[in-house]
Amino acid sequence: MFRPSLPTLLQRVRTRIKRAHRAIYLPADFMDFSGKVQVYRALKQLVDEGTLLRVGHGLYARAQPNPSTGAPEPAVSGGFDAVARSALNRLGVPWEPSSLEVAFKPAGSNVVLRLRTPLRRSIGWAGMRVVREPPAPRQTLAAHMTPRLMALRLLRACEMHDLGVQMYRQTLERRHPQATSAEVDRMLQAWLAGPAPRRAAPSTAIS
Repeated sequence: MFRPSLPTLLQRVRTRIKRAHRAIYLPADFMDFSGKVQVYRALKQLVDEGTLLRVGHGLYARAQPNPSTGAPEPAVSGGFDAVARSALNRLGVPWEPSSLEVAFKPAGSNVVLRLRTPLRRSIGWAGMRVVREPPAPRQTLAAHMTPRLMALRLLRACEMHDLGVQMYRQTLERRHPQATSAEVDRMLQAWLAGPAPRRAAPSTAIS
């Protein structure tokens, strides 16, 4: 494979950048010009001279001089926000606007997006970076129930409670056959008002 000299390779890369009009470039966009080492070297030189911005490993954004300072900045409308979205698109990472962005997003802050798949590399520039929005907390089961279903479940819980009380009353009557109905009621009320029962041996008697 013919490997052009660095000045020739730089000219080819510059020409392709001008013609492609992309926001984000990958080294793979220029591998047909030369080998990997030469392409990365050419891209680094273009970053040093302000033609490109390195916004991540293997991610380069088209740059332009800032009108006030002359420092290189993204040459796309929307600044780093647009660069971040374009980088995710080039990497094939599906994304959606985050709830924070929909509500309010101050200029110059991190780009918080709802990513459908993990982001396996860092994307950032000038102190800003792409941040994955934490997943929303799972809704409880009650949030998905209708009022009628909640009422039915509450009724079933009350029925189970009454059944448990009735069964324990029968247990008390078997353990204390000489006790009167009033005495069994008092023992039952003491059991209901007491702390949650611990697992105990079946032979434990009620005093």
